[in-house]
Amino acid sequence: MNEAIYSGNKALLEKALNILDWSLELGWDKQYGGFIYFTDIDGRPCEQLEWDMKLWWVHNEALIATLLAYGLTGEKKYFDMFEKVHAYAFGHFADKEYGEWYGYLHKDGTVSHTQKGSMWKGPFHHPRCLMNCDKILSLLADGKPMEYLGTVTISAAEAGVSLDTDAAVEAAYNYGRTKFLIFSRLKNKTLAERKYAGGFRR
Repeated sequence: MNEAIYSGNKALLEKALNILDWSLELGWDKQYGGFIYFTDIDGRPCEQLEWDMKLWWVHNEALIATLLAYGLTGEKKYFDMFEKVHAYAFGHFADKEYGEWYGYLHKDGTVSHTQKGSMWKGPFHHPRCLMNCDKILSLLADGKPMEYLGTVTISAAEAGVSLDTDAAVEAAYNYGRTKFLIFSRLKNKTLAERKYAGGFRR
């Protein structure tokens, strides 16, 4: 959808919405709620051992996708699904005592393990989700059309970070700089050009 906004391609938007519709239908666990990690389109058993787990990033991306789809189409079904995913995700992944999100849940929605960071789960999907949803909700509240989300950036002051500290500079360099530079360079490229640009594979 974001690429369709960027390129103004209505046919691509229709394809994206179609993919979103069947992904929401096939992926939502009708017994326990939440999105399962893998599903077979023909209903056969999945080969992946973690097929029925619930992962944080899938829910983050679903929140962005359903809200953006609502903003683009005005169709209530997308806002209803946004609210459904929001209730599940914030009700199951969120650590209400210490903050942040757990990354992995069992099929029934119980926490698989309590780590919040690993080689796979870093501080990317969740903050990006919150910032993108905030932007989309602001556009909706102001009655403005949806726009290309691009890279969501905030200043150090907005984030409450002092760039005078060595730790903040190191953190910005190690995590944010690489992603910022990649996304900045990709902003004006087509989807095909972006696919492998700078070694970053979509």
